[in-house]
Amino acid sequence: MNFFKHLVNKRDLTITAYPTFAGRSSIEVQLDLWQADKDKQEQELKATALFLMVARDSHDRKKAYVVP
Repeated sequence: MNFFKHLVNKRDLTITAYPTFAGRSSIEVQLDLWQADKDKQEQELKATALFLMVARDSHDRKKAYVVP
């Protein structure tokens, strides 16, 4: 997780998430954290994070599960 600027307690946060990579049995998702700027009335990027998720077969955990 990378923080670019300080968060302000009394302002709303917006979280956007989207896939950045999809393999045979894994998906990487990027999450962006935005916060409204008081003066500019615009959203400002405050932090990002990357999550890597791997799918496993529910009956046999040793096997990968193919993601759509």
